[in-house]
Amino acid sequence: MKIIISHVFSKENKGDAALLSVLINDLKNIFDNPKITILTIDQVRKNEKFEEVPVRNAFMYWAITRYENRALKLLYAFFVMASTLLWAVLYRIAKVNLPLPSHLQELCALYRETNLIAPVGGGYLRGNPEYGSTVILLLLLHPLLLSAILGKPTILYAQSIGPFGSKLQRYFATYILKKMDGIIVREDVSFTLLQRFGLTNMTRSIDSGFSLSTAIRRDLHADFSIPRIVPIIGVTVRKWLNQAAQAQYEQAVATFADAVIRDYAMTVLFIPQVTAKYHHDDDRDTAERVYIRMNEKEGARILHNDYDHYEIKAVYNDLDFVIGTRFHSVIFSLTSYVPAIAIEYEYKTSGIMHDLGLDTWVIKIEDVTAEKLLILFKELVAEQSSYKKHLAAVLPDYIKRAHATPLILKQKYEQYETVRQHKIK
Repeated sequence: MKIIISHVFSKENKGDAALLSVLINDLKNIFDNPKITILTIDQVRKNEKFEEVPVRNAFMYWAITRYENRALKLLYAFFVMASTLLWAVLYRIAKVNLPLPSHLQELCALYRETNLIAPVGGGYLRGNPEYGSTVILLLLLHPLLLSAILGKPTILYAQSIGPFGSKLQRYFATYILKKMDGIIVREDVSFTLLQRFGLTNMTRSIDSGFSLSTAIRRDLHADFSIPRIVPIIGVTVRKWLNQAAQAQYEQAVATFADAVIRDYAMTVLFIPQVTAKYHHDDDRDTAERVYIRMNEKEGARILHNDYDHYEIKAVYNDLDFVIGTRFHSVIFSLTSYVPAIAIEYEYKTSGIMHDLGLDTWVIKIEDVTAEKLLILFKELVAEQSSYKKHLAAVLPDYIKRAHATPLILKQKYEQYETVRQHKIK
């Protein structure tokens, strides 16, 4: 059984790495000795593996990295998509292998020989009105269309989908997603959106991040020489907004952190959920800018090391509170029964928090001010006990549903195989 896990961003995004790790484990549990290959848009070292699974560069990696010049990059991206789709059509119709550059030929062969494609969970199928966003979306949709042309079963795992920035984006997404053998959706907002687009191949499930656990134990008080009586609040920040709005957001978090240190006698720990320097997406850079804006610097720490997803999960296990912009930082804290406030930059946040009955504890990133954060945090501290009781009541069943997600994938694959066998007969 040969399986491709596609659409992998970077293991340096600890949320993405967790989703990938869970998917690998799920596939190994439901299929007998599967031969899995990971396709990523990240840089790949020679013979690189992730949890013993080989990692290779995806079509999109070659499309966006082959040339530095923007015009050449765009032309090559369309060449990659057009030539490989033409290859797929010719191979499906006449079993003809269209000559292609070796790096593309190798990927096409991988798709030709695979038995299943399982795009990793996440929220990458979305767009905004900018032209560049449309190109990126097309590059993300391209391998899905290629697999459909080849007749290969493709089942998207634990997804948030949308929003889209134009009618063109919606058209391409709808056209291609309708061809998928299954779309496992992790929250109701995306599910409702796909229903509006006329799709019927979705199944509702839970974000795979809820399935991640770790055997690692951390003692943050000892690690940072913090007195045992001092609570530790974890904070995740990210670059997301335009320059002016980003500066306001960072100042708001800095002012909030100062108040927490001064008025609540807590230590603030900035946690880098994403450290993907190759993609210019490193939370440590944002944390440093927030720290510079702070007055109570002696009460704050920044984690500077590169941690894997298991190590970072262990950090959340030892916190008292979390203010999380990166949503998997919130998921990691919730599954550690740590009360959290989520700063929402995409609707996956409010969708999943609504699932858990935690709507009160969400604030949109555009609305963040120090005053609003402090009001919400004051309520969080006051309701810490009831928050934990609520988690104890709702999380076990929710996590159980997350663990059931691989059974949905297996069922979808078996349905595909039944239809395929019937056509052969």
